[in-house]
Amino acid sequence: MDYTVRVDRPSEQVIPELVNALERRDLRVMITFDLQLARAHQVDCHCPHHGTEECTCQYAVLLVYGQKQGSGVYRTVTVHGRDGEVWLSLLQSPTLPAEVRSAHEALGKELLDILLGLVGIVHPQVAETDEVGCAPESGA
Repeated sequence: MDYTVRVDRPSEQVIPELVNALERRDLRVMITFDLQLARAHQVDCHCPHHGTEECTCQYAVLLVYGQKQGSGVYRTVTVHGRDGEVWLSLLQSPTLPAEVRSAHEALGKELLDILLGLVGIVHPQVAETDEVGCAPESGA
């Protein structure tokens, strides 16, 4: 199941805070895509939301690897920010070999705890609604 958490802060604050929180837990983070870096060298790149080159939108993809070196277990976290708000999504891998399934789920629980911590939910009780700030995404 995918989860999305909304944070009422700009992405330029949330991304470094998230990376720091992950690294404090001895998780390895690789930012594999950053929209602002990708569009930095584009000429005449107008934002579909703002209609100008002065865009505050951000989309980043983070691969977060577990503590055990060489295990290959990772989870994907996407960051979508615009106009001072950020949506952090923890994505579920569609198919996993049986030998890594439990490690994958354990890493997912740890990441969900970190994401919820960014919005101030200390002991999460994940619900099927947006009201608690964390809602499972539909689809995969």
